[in-house]
Amino acid sequence: MRAPKPASSRRHTLTYLADAAILTALWGLFFWRFLTPNQVDQLRFAAGDFVYQYFYPAAYLAQRLQAGVFPQWQSFAYAGHPFIGDIQNAAFYPFRLLNTVVHAGNGFTPHALEVEVLLHHLAATLFTYLLARRLTAHRVGGLVGAITFGFSGFLTGYPLLQVNFMESLAWLPLLLWSWDHAGERWGQRQWGSLARWVLLAGVLWGISILAGSPQFTLYTFYGVLTFALFRLWAAGVPSGRAWAAALAVIAAFVLIGAGIAAIQLLPTAQFLPLTLRSSLGFEEAGRGFMPYDLLQIIFPAIGGEFQALYIGVLAPGLAAIALLVVRRDTAQSLLRRRTIAFFGWSGLAAGLLAFGKHLSLFSLPYLAAPGWGLFRQQERTIAWTVLAVALLAGYGAAWLAHAWGQDETGKATANGAERATPDFAPVLVERRLANAYGVSALAALGLALVFFVGYQAGQDKLWGFTSASMYLALMLALAYAALRSRQPWLLVALLVLDLFTINAGRHGKPVVAAEAPAALTTMLADSGVFRIDNSILPGNYGALYGLEDINGISPLVSKQYRQWREAMPAARAWDLLNVKYVLTAKAELEAPATRVWEGTGPDGKPAYTYLLAAAGPRARLVGGVEVESDPAGAIARAAAPAFNPETKVVLPSVPVGFGAAADCAGDLQWQERLPERLAVAVETAQPCILVLSELDFPGWQAQIDGAPAPILLADGLLRAVAVPTGSHQVVMTYRAPLLRPAALISLVTLAAVAIGLAVLGLGRRRRQ
Repeated sequence: MRAPKPASSRRHTLTYLADAAILTALWGLFFWRFLTPNQVDQLRFAAGDFVYQYFYPAAYLAQRLQAGVFPQWQSFAYAGHPFIGDIQNAAFYPFRLLNTVVHAGNGFTPHALEVEVLLHHLAATLFTYLLARRLTAHRVGGLVGAITFGFSGFLTGYPLLQVNFMESLAWLPLLLWSWDHAGERWGQRQWGSLARWVLLAGVLWGISILAGSPQFTLYTFYGVLTFALFRLWAAGVPSGRAWAAALAVIAAFVLIGAGIAAIQLLPTAQFLPLTLRSSLGFEEAGRGFMPYDLLQIIFPAIGGEFQALYIGVLAPGLAAIALLVVRRDTAQSLLRRRTIAFFGWSGLAAGLLAFGKHLSLFSLPYLAAPGWGLFRQQERTIAWTVLAVALLAGYGAAWLAHAWGQDETGKATANGAERATPDFAPVLVERRLANAYGVSALAALGLALVFFVGYQAGQDKLWGFTSASMYLALMLALAYAALRSRQPWLLVALLVLDLFTINAGRHGKPVVAAEAPAALTTMLADSGVFRIDNSILPGNYGALYGLEDINGISPLVSKQYRQWREAMPAARAWDLLNVKYVLTAKAELEAPATRVWEGTGPDGKPAYTYLLAAAGPRARLVGGVEVESDPAGAIARAAAPAFNPETKVVLPSVPVGFGAAADCAGDLQWQERLPERLAVAVETAQPCILVLSELDFPGWQAQIDGAPAPILLADGLLRAVAVPTGSHQVVMTYRAPLLRPAALISLVTLAAVAIGLAVLGLGRRRRQ
């Protein structure tokens, strides 16, 4: 029987619960306008990627799950697209699946996805508290770290709208927390406990991958891997054999995470080489912050919609204490001083990498780190910098709180412990930092006066700098007062005041009633089978209304499809892809059409909807075959003015037993049209080629009367089968090629983790 926990341990636990309640209350206050049921006060996430890139796939997942089918293919963008292969759809993320199931009955709305994202923000904040409190060993340090990171301009900015990035990022602090525990057990040679923490870290890593952000998955991999190596080294790796064991432990962590996420990783690995992301290039991949973005550190409202670099005026000063004082304080443990140095250097490196090609440092990971050149927007590496600064601020706040006479739980002590080294006398450090803030406040006030004089002289643009300087002076003065007060909770209060004032609500827009655009009126009333070519409304827009588009918004676009679209004349592409309606800014089309709507597009410019005079069919029978084995040559033949899609098709070779005919008459009747299954009844008087206006892609299989039939690449892009004389049923089904083995790997990994935890838990109970 276990001994009861001592009162100090219970009090320690209660402070964790109390702080979690405080952070949750702050979260509710920060996002109250997104959570309130009062429609007058409600805000919603700004339209853009949140709606068009992330909501529509989530809504489609909910719709298909409600129909009892797990989606593998979707037909609402790019004339067809592998739903599972696109990792950004997060089809296997446990919390996305849970959310879609919960809301499936009432319809999956954008607000349902907003709540999911906001809960991940809360999780990221609470996980950061766990990490910061463990590292700093102080309640104030935990709160300062969590508030600085959770309500920073970065985490409350575009990550909220980039859903997968936010949901993958949320697990990073907990991953680091797990590895810090694992490092401690490594140093104590507690192998069973070490194994449990490594298993937990592996599970968290797998969940982070399934959240669907390949870019942040890459950043997490390199960041956590670096921290794990550091933590095991800091715990003591005395020999080469021990290093081999440490690398084995890290390899086990990576394999567990990859095994759990295999159900997503393998289909994505099969799809990724077929997309444009397989070759991005240095110029495109090197996008990042511009040097002027550094202004956001002190002038958050200058230079962009989101204050990605703003962490408040107090956090940099507290982080400076950690780097300049705590790191050199010999009264601190060696591990703590090394950890502060680690976050200082790694945060600096990540911050420099956030500038991409604008700094030469970017060339190193681009050339040496696998996968680094696959993604744009290198400014997202700033996530690690902001987290590092938040943790360093926690260290600085904890050091001050302890010096001011407050223990780990926030209880007052006698007078605080003076440091043995005179240079680190707390009173001297506090006074110097406070004076620095006081002088900076006066400087900011003087700067505001200079800007105001320029504004009065007619420079209207200087009013923004005037007001920003005045706000900066106020916050700097309050920081001076908080430091001189020697009250740790005033530091926390100032952080909240500063970050809430600048960052709250900037990512939201008032609620607007959702109505179908007038541009869609005619096509929504059309019950036929057709696609649209939409270049006016945002990509993936058709998914909301069940309209199949030949455009989309995913960055993982089939390379073959993009090349085909670029080489094919618009009129021929519309014909082959069964396009009936065109939404465009063009006053005239390349093909005969009737204008059925004209108005203004989202950009405020004239926009039009056209009904094409002759829409190509979704399926056709042809008898003429032109042979071209080269894909580019096949596209060129299909694009030629003399080519007639009604009577001919371009194939890599002539099907076995097929006799070409000038005409191939017959009857077609659709029996089933689902994203993953198509069935059509065919009756012909002679052998024909059945050409479907559907993309050829690995995973599609065909059967004629239940017998397998080869799928032929038609016109450089589409699917076709050779149909013999008579009446037949042609069925095409899609199964992601690697889904079954991937699912088996994930299940085996989960089972192994569960068994491992059970065995380790049993051994622990026996020892106790």
